[in-house]
Amino acid sequence: MKLFVRGNPDEVQTFFQELSAHRQYEVIAHYREKDHFHKGQVRVGATVQVEKKPRESLLVTMMTDEGKEIELKLLDGRVIEMDGQTLIFGKVFDLFA
Repeated sequence: MKLFVRGNPDEVQTFFQELSAHRQYEVIAHYREKDHFHKGQVRVGATVQVEKKPRESLLVTMMTDEGKEIELKLLDGRVIEMDGQTLIFGKVFDLFA
């Protein structure tokens, strides 16, 4: 798929960083040039591959002070160890909410 974006250089860069952060999109190649018709803006064209990657669930179990277990099922969940701390993130979903 071909994608063309025009805008402020910082906003365009942020857009492509956010796009690349999504698992299903891979930015394969891109070019950047000044937009001579719109001052202070750039034009970026990119080839983006959309991949149907299977979505994974992560089950997180927490214990309350009273000993009760709480389970959260996270879609696309990830666990990262950083500076002695554990970061757990993902998307919470509830079909019956």
